[in-house]
Amino acid sequence: PAASGLSLSAAWNGAHSFASSTTAVTAARDRLLPPGARRFPRVFEVWHQLGGHNRFLCGGRCMTGPADDFWFNCCAWSFIIFPSIFYFAVCAGYLWNELHAWPLPILTALVLFSTIVFMLLTSCTDPGILPRFQLQAMVDGLEEEVSRAIGAELPACNLETNEPERPQLSEDMQSQGYKWCDTCKVIRPPRCSHCQYCDNCVLTFDHHCPFVNNCVGQRNYLYFNAFLCSATCLGFAVIVGIGIYASGDGNMQRSWLVILVAVIGVPTSVLVLGVIGLFIFHIVLSCLGKTTKEALTGRNAGTGASTICSSRGPSLIHARDRVSQPLAVL
Repeated sequence: PAASGLSLSAAWNGAHSFASSTTAVTAARDRLLPPGARRFPRVFEVWHQLGGHNRFLCGGRCMTGPADDFWFNCCAWSFIIFPSIFYFAVCAGYLWNELHAWPLPILTALVLFSTIVFMLLTSCTDPGILPRFQLQAMVDGLEEEVSRAIGAELPACNLETNEPERPQLSEDMQSQGYKWCDTCKVIRPPRCSHCQYCDNCVLTFDHHCPFVNNCVGQRNYLYFNAFLCSATCLGFAVIVGIGIYASGDGNMQRSWLVILVAVIGVPTSVLVLGVIGLFIFHIVLSCLGKTTKEALTGRNAGTGASTICSSRGPSLIHARDRVSQPLAVL
């Protein structure tokens, strides 16, 4: 019995030692793995492996375009911020105190606020990206959601290659505008196009705008037009304020007046004219039921429905959902 007790004790100690060593080896192995390999990461953490060139901010709550648009985006913000700073630093006090035209600075401030808000909404909103096949397979329930959104059955998957088989689209679907995307491995519904800059398919794709650092599509087209309208009003308000200040301030020297007009007035006026033209262009397109790409290419794959009044629909990205398989966050 004593020998038997000793053998049981030795066996227990051996098993405990083996378990401890196994745990230590596992812990050491996990420390060598990338942090994301020890759990199921969120979609935005592995987007560059499963998606295109878009970037995520604020823990996946905001989505913007590729980094290549950085300087274009800085240019757009500069034309918004610097003339406004000059207006409120130099002209607003004169309008408020000397002319008692206090509504002008207040209205300009409200228009500036709305311009910034709509610019951020356009830049940081999912424009309507259609998830790639690989991402759909990694997020639970996403395949069914995409199928309902595009109104078509998903292609069958080849078990040997783990890739979708190119479907044979019916003549009816082709006549409606359905196409197959070889890059994303998905069926594109009518008006959906692949953006070469973001490297994603976008629903009701209008165009890629580097100045807002994002595609303009189904889910942010209304924000984009509201931004154009607000930017137009802001430009008018700033130009009018600077004009009143320059013509009414008798203490201003002529040399400073020339510099003021050349540095602030002329660039702002040119920008406002360009924005007005772009805004009118998109209003006309909306009335005709066309997107920018359809107008430029002459191919209308839509139904003639207004792009502004159409439903935004839910985002199909689900950036904060976790994928169903462990992936390393590279």
